Amino acid sequence: MDILSLGQKVKKLRKEKGMTLKDLAGNRITAAQISHIERDKSYPSQDLLEYFSQKLEVSIDYLLESKEMQAKKIAANLLLKSEILIQTGKSAEAKKELSRVLGLCLDFDISEECAKGNYLYGLMFKEDNQYKKALEMMEKALVLYIKVLSWEGAARCYLELGKIYTLNGFYDPSIHMLHQSETIIRDNKIKNLELEKEIYISIAYAYIKNNQRQESKAYAQKAENLSNKLGDFKSRGMNYYLIANNYFQSLEYDLAKKYFNMALKSFEEEKKLLEKSHTQMMLFEVYNMLGDSDEALGHIQNAYEIKKEYKDEHTVKIIFKYIDVLCKSGNLNMAKDLSKEALSISMALKDIVLECLSIRKYAIILSREGDIEGASTSLSKCVEMFEKLGDKKQLANIYFDKAKLFEGKSKEEEIKYYTKGIDLFKEIGIIEN
Repeated sequence: MDILSLGQKVKKLRKEKGMTLKDLAGNRITAAQISHIERDKSYPSQDLLEYFSQKLEVSIDYLLESKEMQAKKIAANLLLKSEILIQTGKSAEAKKELSRVLGLCLDFDISEECAKGNYLYGLMFKEDNQYKKALEMMEKALVLYIKVLSWEGAARCYLELGKIYTLNGFYDPSIHMLHQSETIIRDNKIKNLELEKEIYISIAYAYIKNNQRQESKAYAQKAENLSNKLGDFKSRGMNYYLIANNYFQSLEYDLAKKYFNMALKSFEEEKKLLEKSHTQMMLFEVYNMLGDSDEALGHIQNAYEIKKEYKDEHTVKIIFKYIDVLCKSGNLNMAKDLSKEALSISMALKDIVLECLSIRKYAIILSREGDIEGASTSLSKCVEMFEKLGDKKQLANIYFDKAKLFEGKSKEEEIKYYTKGIDLFKEIGIIEN
């Protein structure tokens, strides 16, 4: 979108209406004077502004709007559009829009929009596991948010910085960053329960990774209390998005912003079920590492119940963890049913790796039931599939599973399969020769 001076706006509107300089001038002013105004060689009086407003059918506010204000409006709309593109999986398109925002930031003093652009870029780099770039963008965003006293933005930056440090195993700096986020939320009385919940979950997770069990449990309970207060919604996000985009293309930025915000809220509401599932999974991980099996089981059950209707890759991964818990507790019948469900979903997704891993889970359950022959047959099928895929790491793990089947039964078979697994690990460099 072009950033226009007052004169450029008059010229653009005049041409859009098919008016000549003389048509616009009428009896009020000369064509030459209009030409001077359009080339920004002179500035219209208040009376003349009112005249242009009536003839061109726009508000005086629109004509007087500065380039900086136009840049802010365009950037705000591009940011909302980028968020929606990110949430709907269109990252390449989102990056194009964000690059336009950062381009505007170079030309105009629009710090808050620049902060948001860097923040969204940081999220995308984090999603792509480009952690160094993600940290760089989040730190830039943080400085800008603090500059304009946008404390919720600053809190989100500290939260994401903490998550990135956690992902890289730097737990002390992670915990420090996350507590900074918590402090900002508290000191500035920011009422955003979703954000507060996410901070508590992230702190609980970082503490458990850092072997601080009591602290982790306290924050896990805080997160759970907030989760119970929050509900789930349905929406019509894409309709709002299309309306907003039409307004944006027509340069009606205020209406575009309104509908982009409505679309963004709708998409966020649609995703609340998925977010709730992620919350339950993280709480499961925390309580599982704390050794609280009852709480862990409750959270993995909740995650499964929330997610089972989606039948996607994430559903299968939840089922795998659920199976592990059930096997540990001895509920093998339910574990077996879930392994069949995981296999069915994986086949529908045409995801061969998930299909193999589902069969592997089934084999493990059979071995726990004492059906060694059935388990061996299932693992042999996994061997064939991973050999075709050329996945040596997964193939090695299957060989180790087969070796365990023969522990105490056939030393020769046990050693044969352990040797095959170790040889593969040597090939891919996990074990040194």
